[in-house]
Amino acid sequence: MQRALTDPAASIPVGYTTATVALKSGKTLTGFLRRRAAMTWCCKTMDGKLWPLTDNQYKTVTQEKTAAMPPYAGTAEERRNVVAYLSTLTGAGG
Repeated sequence: MQRALTDPAASIPVGYTTATVALKSGKTLTGFLRRRAAMTWCCKTMDGKLWPLTDNQYKTVTQEKTAAMPPYAGTAEERRNVVAYLSTLTGAGG
């Protein structure tokens, strides 16, 4: 978990890869590639809108090498406190 905070680009989870999608209409989308299925991409833009795209709707998909989350900039003690807190979360959405 500490590495994810200090170097978030080291291991970007599936669904959180950022990308730029050039549509054939001329519009450009920037967001997260949520899933790839046969002949389709699903891009979630930074405003939260979901764009299901078929292969005939886009020209290019350029995946970024950096993470959307910046590296943690706090002190070592603050980082330990953040990791301790995050370790208590269950993800149950309670």
